[in-house]
Amino acid sequence: MTYDAIVELLDYAGGHDQVVRIITTGNQEVIGIPTSVDTHPTALEVFLRPVGADDTEIPTSFGGELPNPFPPGVNSAGTVVVIDFGGRQPKNPQWKLLDPDKKPVELLDLDKKSPICFCAKSALKSKTQYTVEFVTADGQRLSWSFTTR
Repeated sequence: MTYDAIVELLDYAGGHDQVVRIITTGNQEVIGIPTSVDTHPTALEVFLRPVGADDTEIPTSFGGELPNPFPPGVNSAGTVVVIDFGGRQPKNPQWKLLDPDKKPVELLDLDKKSPICFCAKSALKSKTQYTVEFVTADGQRLSWSFTTR
């Protein structure tokens, strides 16, 4: 297959919630639904979300870990979200965490460079679905949901 055909197939699969199986250059198999494809021929990056229902059983808070990832004086917060671009820095990334009513949750940014790392300033509500939305200046978009314990 040509590179363009592969990108077209991945875009189609992502737009129609179709599962793909990818064998990486390191000969590892990954399975999921494409959420974003970096179309630059040298990037070789596809972002997948897990097959099946959105992530569930996510903790409502994070804390008590060493080393403490939070700023001085903060010992716990909502669960931590990490977005990794394999060391590549996305162009002007912006992110938000939305509650079930699509209202932004107040965030604590832990690292603004890849991997991007943030969390809710306070513990999240139990048995509640949240949505992460991520966008870059060059048009890359990621969105996924998770449900807390």
